[in-house]
Amino acid sequence: MIDSCHARVDYTTSTSQTPGSRPCGRTASRPSCNLPAGVLGAASRPWRRPEGISIPAQREACHRKAEQFGLTIVDEYVEPGQSALEMSRRAAFQRMLARIHDVGDIDHVIVYKLSRLARNRVDDALIMADLRQRNVTLMSATESVDDTPVGQLMHGILAKFNEYQSRESDADIAYKMGQKVRNGGTVGRARLGYLNHIDRTDGRELRTIVVDPEQAPLVRLDFELFAVGNLTLDQLSERLYPRGLRTRPTSRHPAQRVSISKLARMLHDRYYLGYVTYQDEELPGRHEPLIDQPLFDRVQAVIDARTTSGERRRVHHHYLKGTLYCGHCHQAGTTGRTIIQHTVTADATSTPTSSAATGSRATARHHM
Repeated sequence: MIDSCHARVDYTTSTSQTPGSRPCGRTASRPSCNLPAGVLGAASRPWRRPEGISIPAQREACHRKAEQFGLTIVDEYVEPGQSALEMSRRAAFQRMLARIHDVGDIDHVIVYKLSRLARNRVDDALIMADLRQRNVTLMSATESVDDTPVGQLMHGILAKFNEYQSRESDADIAYKMGQKVRNGGTVGRARLGYLNHIDRTDGRELRTIVVDPEQAPLVRLDFELFAVGNLTLDQLSERLYPRGLRTRPTSRHPAQRVSISKLARMLHDRYYLGYVTYQDEELPGRHEPLIDQPLFDRVQAVIDARTTSGERRRVHHHYLKGTLYCGHCHQAGTTGRTIIQHTVTADATSTPTSSAATGSRATARHHM
């Protein structure tokens, strides 16, 4: 019996990269053709470029596997640089499962290696149970895995080994990152005011941090303006945005005004003093500081004063704001600011009175 069938193949890979970067991948398809009934397709999983294998190399291996068994490849799933994510966060993989569940036109799933399908034994078992329930056969382009007892034994051994290898790799990466920080290095993306830099010398790559010539002066100005004490974070962000202080553009979002929350984190960040932190331990960094200790201390003093008094910026400045309290409430153990009310009666007499209101703003009210 001959039937027109479609198959689906997915490959995922990444290129050599630093943590947090996202390599690119691509998809490919082949036209459908007449094949024995029930033969449908293949798919694969996002991965971390094992042993330097690129997407085209994975694709070629999976195509050879499909041709060996007479399968037609009609689609691919590519999730570059996203291996080892939990299943719910693997968008292309979830689309493949949705097609298996809803359309039911896939009989085979081809992966380059089992490690591309899952990075731990639990996920592997859940995926395999789901595929078997829908009579879908998993095939590996490079491993002897099938539905025979020996093939299933090999599958279990490989799945456990992949889990071990993943954890071993994570531990190794964590150790190397820790060593880099202990030596004063910066891990991950550079903070605002700095740039990631790769120094290539004698065939070696040294990833380091350099000062951003455009943003660094604005970061210094950010600290200097806030240290004066008469600007809110929102006003500070609004004033610095036209001068050029803004977030870095990404593939999804253009450069934007720096948010209040990000400004607050910057003003607290001792990284700008030249320090790095690893596991709650502060260490001298190799990067160039953008500010000095006296400036940082003045900024913290302003932050602490506003936190202690609970004051927000008023339209009119009051010299006693945050320092004038109701004596009766203070003795009673109640902390609150004094509301000063200036009442002007119809006969033009005025009577200033005061009362305490916990958490409310100090105000001046005029009644006619």
